[in-house]
Amino acid sequence: MINTVYIDFDGVILDTWKVISRHYILRYNTDNYEDDFIKKVMEDIGWNKILFESEIINDSISNINELSKLVNVCIITKFNSKDEKIQKQIYLQKKDINNVIFVPYVCNKSDYADAQNNILIDDTINNLDDWYKSGGIPIFFNKDSKNVDDFGKNNYKYKKIDDISHVYDIMKLYRRR
Repeated sequence: MINTVYIDFDGVILDTWKVISRHYILRYNTDNYEDDFIKKVMEDIGWNKILFESEIINDSISNINELSKLVNVCIITKFNSKDEKIQKQIYLQKKDINNVIFVPYVCNKSDYADAQNNILIDDTINNLDDWYKSGGIPIFFNKDSKNVDDFGKNNYKYKKIDDISHVYDIMKLYRRR
């Protein structure tokens, strides 16, 4: 039985990458992304501004609030800096979402949350691979219904959704088992 649906933040709830990449390309005049330079751009923009400029993906906030009426929902998000963690927490609290787990960027989400028989909705295949190895139920999220994540890794094995409201169908499948 599924106890919790864990939902990633960046790329699932908010399209933060669109804002970060736009600033990166303007600053470095390239779309060849390097981690150290991405972190520098995020620091320069500031997470308050990143979150303010980012679009909510497919009415995800409303969908999360509705889903939480049926099952325990927890946002699980990685962070690179103290500012990112604080600003995400403030943003989610303003949306009445308080069940949040923050994971240092270099760690696995399964190190901070119980994956066993629980769902993770994430847009990054590496996160889903780890979740699966830890006994969890991975669901690949892509707002554009593509089968590839932002790192160019293809999704060949996980159920895919483009809207959080579609998780209901997957939950029904697992309840029948």
